[in-house]
Amino acid sequence: MINIVFAEISAIKDVDEYLSKLPIIEHERINTFRRIEDKKRRLLALLLLQHCLVRTGFEKSLVNRITRSEFGKPSISSWYRYNISHSGKLVILAYSNECIGIDVEEVRPINDLNSFSWIFSAEENHELKISENKDYCFYKLWTKKECLLKAVGTGLVNNLSEIDCIGNRRRLNGQEWWFKQINFCDQYICHTCSILNEEPECIAVSF
Repeated sequence: MINIVFAEISAIKDVDEYLSKLPIIEHERINTFRRIEDKKRRLLALLLLQHCLVRTGFEKSLVNRITRSEFGKPSISSWYRYNISHSGKLVILAYSNECIGIDVEEVRPINDLNSFSWIFSAEENHELKISENKDYCFYKLWTKKECLLKAVGTGLVNNLSEIDCIGNRRRLNGQEWWFKQINFCDQYICHTCSILNEEPECIAVSF
């Protein structure tokens, strides 16, 4: 089982109004951000998490029990595995009964693709070179690479070029990991990564 929910930060009209629905400690964390867009992204991520908790029959107060691994991956011990990503105006959350990673990127022009060649394998760089839409190809490769590392739980590592993500699956640390591309908006590219070879259920959320 893989479920995805997403929303745009435009759903947050009044930050203070939604802050009142969250624990005091989160008020302090959110207010450390200077830019209003960053405050809204953090706020929306927590609101999506609360929405998923309630949707699955849990108390939304479980957001108070978030812990982080040594690599910074968040978890709630009594709930599903989950992962959050954001880019541009979008915030997206995936949860599953197995390890899950998700990454979303807004497709924007990249002026110097060569400066990123070090993060890709030889095969990935070749695919990027022959692609007719290089920006799209770059973000497709990158979201797969990042969601894999988020699923495994290590976050970004130094040897990114050794982690080849061509195709729809990748074996890493003795485990088969499956990529699924989420197509909900042409402006964004999104991938999930899990040991489950199944299509995620994707739902837009409004507040």
